[in-house]
Amino acid sequence: NLGGDGGESTSLLLIPTGTIESADGEYQRFVPNATDPLGYPAYYAELDVSDWQESPISVQFKWPDLTVVYDTLVIFFSGGNFNSIENPVGNETDSIYAALQIARTDGGGQVEPYNYGVFDFYKFGVEPPTSEPLTLTPSAGDIATLTFTRTQITLTVGGETQTYAIPVGIFTGVPLLNVAAKVRSAVLPLSIKVSVTS
Repeated sequence: NLGGDGGESTSLLLIPTGTIESADGEYQRFVPNATDPLGYPAYYAELDVSDWQESPISVQFKWPDLTVVYDTLVIFFSGGNFNSIENPVGNETDSIYAALQIARTDGGGQVEPYNYGVFDFYKFGVEPPTSEPLTLTPSAGDIATLTFTRTQITLTVGGETQTYAIPVGIFTGVPLLNVAAKVRSAVLPLSIKVSVTS
């Protein structure tokens, strides 16, 4: 149960592109299939259109071991499909998203490579996008739960919780939400499951 008025929790399956899917217990697990569907070593998985939801959405995943520079995991909650996230055009509701991004950088040549995390909120035509830093310090393998409502995102991992208020009105007029997960890495596996409170 994800909260609310005693609603039932229903699992939703992600549809992979550029990946080979297997099982990791109750998680879906994705690894690359040697294609580059986004034009660089990356893959993504998103909800089937029939599973897009109006209800609160919970994404649980195993915190990845970001040891390779440019490893990145981004989990999007979007009014549109993955293509609209990568190439937002117009002012349609499918050009609106909130996201958690964690990545390993090259340190800009000044420091050792390091990991960082941010919450991003984007609406086409509203500049600049809002971004907030992640202050939690999870370890690889920790179970993370990312809970999305239309007003906030909450991340719980490693016994810590952080909540970000989504800018007011960013999802006004968006009837349904899609979940998409993008991994930019040649090797990084992703164990993830999505559920919704009905």
